[in-house]
Amino acid sequence: MGTRGLLGFIQKGVYKGTFNPDNSDPPMLGNAIIRFILSHTDEELDEMITKIEQVRDHRTLSLRTCSYP
Repeated sequence: MGTRGLLGFIQKGVYKGTFNPDNSDPPMLGNAIIRFILSHTDEELDEMITKIEQVRDHRTLSLRTCSYP
């Protein structure tokens, strides 16, 4: 069984987060998050966080519906 985790943001008083079911230990998800954050400006991160929407049905997600700039 893998390490479960939660990744979240607070933007302008609004909480946004996601559950990660596997590989959430610091060497995996932790390092990936640090590399991702450090590779973007504050403005880029703010824009990405603004675009996060609630997904009611996880079956609608795919690599085509999830993209980064």
